[in-house]
Amino acid sequence: MYGEITLIEPINDEKVEEITVYAEVYSVTQSEYVAAGKQDIKPAYKFEIWQFEYDGQTDIKYNGKRLTVYRTYPKEDGRIELYTEERGGKRWQT
Repeated sequence: MYGEITLIEPINDEKVEEITVYAEVYSVTQSEYVAAGKQDIKPAYKFEIWQFEYDGQTDIKYNGKRLTVYRTYPKEDGRIELYTEERGGKRWQT
């Protein structure tokens, strides 16, 4: 499934840089969920975007949720997989 995500990089306490891109959106696999769970991570989604669109951003906004990138995997076809977890305690302000 395709969706629109916003890559977010905090610049300081008051300012962030946001870039909106289209991504393929996947559920995480059971093996990913188990492996991440061993590190106290609760995976939410896997996103796949073009590598040139990603510059090490640590946060993603998707469907009104704040997600944190906990792992990336560059692919040979020029795309990159972003594995994310939902973080509690922080709400996005609109």
